[in-house]
Amino acid sequence: MAKREADREDLFAEGVNLPQRGRLTGPNSQQWIIGWRCEDAMSLFVEQDPVFHFNTRGELRRAYVEGRKLAAEDGRLCELVRSDDTSSKLSLFRQILDPSQTNQVQVAIKQSLAEIRDHWFGEDIGLEVIGLSADDFRDKFFKWLAAHPGPYPIAKSPAVG
Repeated sequence: MAKREADREDLFAEGVNLPQRGRLTGPNSQQWIIGWRCEDAMSLFVEQDPVFHFNTRGELRRAYVEGRKLAAEDGRLCELVRSDDTSSKLSLFRQILDPSQTNQVQVAIKQSLAEIRDHWFGEDIGLEVIGLSADDFRDKFFKWLAAHPGPYPIAKSPAVG
């Protein structure tokens, strides 16, 4: 994640880590970027926040929700919190989320995916793609949703594989 919101790149245009990706634009100009690092490791960006990264098994490995940077560790979500260290070196420590906080992340994932489905089938939606055709993108996304209906297990680590 970027240190500041303004540092965020244009993920659709420059998202080289997502060789297959699409930008969906809803009727109110809301944007979602959906992409794959490899065949099944999907990432979902809802505007700038929230962001969800899954591994190849559909497990949540990283997230950025309400300004909080989260990572999987041994099947639990941890918040990566900046230390109050005044040195110039950036340091982070991990704070394990409690079950209620983890559930809130699950709810955010389900809401984000439901919002995309609702717009896709209910209203006009713009779609731009890189790395695959629009039809293949749609098929791949809905195939991923069918294979991973949620709740989304938390990965053992934040790694892709």
